[in-house]
Amino acid sequence: MGRHGVAAFWGCSMGKALRSWRLLVGCLVLAKVALVAGCGGGGGTMQESPAPTVVSSPAPSITSPPPSFEPGQIPASFFGMHGGDPLSSSGASLQVRYGEFRNLGSTYLFWPFINTCNAAPADCQANPAANSSFDFSNLDTILANVKTAGVNDILFTLSYTPAWAAAYAAAPGTCVDAPTACVLPPDINPDGSGANAVWDNWVEHIAAHVNDPTWLETHAHIKYWEPWNEIFQDPLTGNSGPVSLIATYAQNLRLIEDTRCLILGVGTIHNYPSAGSSTACSTYLTAHGNTAIDPNAKIVLSSQEVPYQGDFFLQIAQNYLYCNNSPHNDNGSSTTCTWSGGLNWLANAVDIMNWHMYVTSEEPEADLPAGSTNNWIQRIRAILAPADLLKPLWNGEGSCGLPTSVEPANIWGDDYSMAGFVPRYAALLWSAGVTENFWYKYDRDPTGTPFCPFWDGSSLTPAGVAWNTTYNWLVGAKPVNTPFCSNAGTVWTCALTEANGTAAEVVWDSQFGPGGTTEPANCSTASNPLICGDTPYSVPSEYGHDWVDIGGTVHPFQATVTLGAVPILLE
Repeated sequence: MGRHGVAAFWGCSMGKALRSWRLLVGCLVLAKVALVAGCGGGGGTMQESPAPTVVSSPAPSITSPPPSFEPGQIPASFFGMHGGDPLSSSGASLQVRYGEFRNLGSTYLFWPFINTCNAAPADCQANPAANSSFDFSNLDTILANVKTAGVNDILFTLSYTPAWAAAYAAAPGTCVDAPTACVLPPDINPDGSGANAVWDNWVEHIAAHVNDPTWLETHAHIKYWEPWNEIFQDPLTGNSGPVSLIATYAQNLRLIEDTRCLILGVGTIHNYPSAGSSTACSTYLTAHGNTAIDPNAKIVLSSQEVPYQGDFFLQIAQNYLYCNNSPHNDNGSSTTCTWSGGLNWLANAVDIMNWHMYVTSEEPEADLPAGSTNNWIQRIRAILAPADLLKPLWNGEGSCGLPTSVEPANIWGDDYSMAGFVPRYAALLWSAGVTENFWYKYDRDPTGTPFCPFWDGSSLTPAGVAWNTTYNWLVGAKPVNTPFCSNAGTVWTCALTEANGTAAEVVWDSQFGPGGTTEPANCSTASNPLICGDTPYSVPSEYGHDWVDIGGTVHPFQATVTLGAVPILLE
């Protein structure tokens, strides 16, 4: 396929591919497409209101510089976003608030659409600096529009491999994106040695382009660099599902260490110039005639999978980081994972721990809080070395996933249940110590397949309205307790101090809604879908002003309110 013939492939992010076949189906459809073409409040007594309709109104434009936040406040950057059509100024603004943006999920923001071969593929592979060129026009437009929308720091994922750069074309159906997308160039050997010039040329050019001081006056800054998306989807390191990357441990290490050296100007390049040797970054840069591009940038761990399937994915992550949990023989009868015994080379080369946290077949209360049934965050932290526990932990991609028509195990199948999911997911992620959270995704994929979308093509969905409301509740607020949220049975409370000093509390009852034990299981069929439950709750005395529903409607104070699966805010 030609470069533009796979355009739709590159807008498809591969989160949770191992939970089902959904991503293979969705991306194969994308390839085919590309080739052919207010509710009022009550008084002092509790009243059930008629089921209201959420009115979708655009979020106010953010045109001023992003605000600064004090320690302890929840920053706008916690609310990261994928998707939209950022090639248009209105698309970059979206209709929801967001404080971070990731390129994955937006067409034409990938290596194959920026770096083009101008000669025979073999010539471009042999000398990429001389025989390949770069077209940053779409990237420039997008990052200018994102900056205009008030967002400045970007997470950029550097995958996937262009057809001309790949060492070979994988068998049809192997790569989750395109036949060559998961195949590395031929100049990086399985043991991590080799020139790695094709990758280095890509990293050098894009990093230099987006760090030009004049350019940065009008464009958002790529501060965070992720070498590859979802490297746990790799047959060489133990995974038998759809493939995001075919690479040994040593090749992954080399991608990360080269990226860190070229951009930040620090670190060591292991297995260069030969397997078993190492070269200081300063020596590597001098030999290549380069200097550090952005010493303040951060390298993000190539994304890992949450432990939804026993400890399988934890073992994969542990070996990438530390080689200390029976790494696979990824190079014939031997392993290239040689940084055990506390060497921790790959972990030392990243600044941010990065997992993808889709919650699809259960409630977020079962996955995210410490001591919960699946206890994801605590189990992730349990494998991390002390130095890595001090690094930020991100949800680099996540949401309530695909609909039941594509992923039958997904329980989040109706609009108002998804609306209730949004604040529960955000509050529990922050409560668990996750400091950035990138929602996938704002809109539907080109096939029309939704990942809990916020935009239906003409207006905000209830989940999109809920995102804006949650943003307004949490951004600038200071959680009162650590952890932020706690429960008494199925009633969850998250006490906070709003930016203006007002005492407030997010509260809900998880026994209702999808995954709960009490009807309604479908919040859209509830008598009041903005509550989705009927638990009476005596309002604590410090919240005697009003309460706010997820649609953003402010209701007068009630001594007793009704709780359900959809959170409310007490003030």
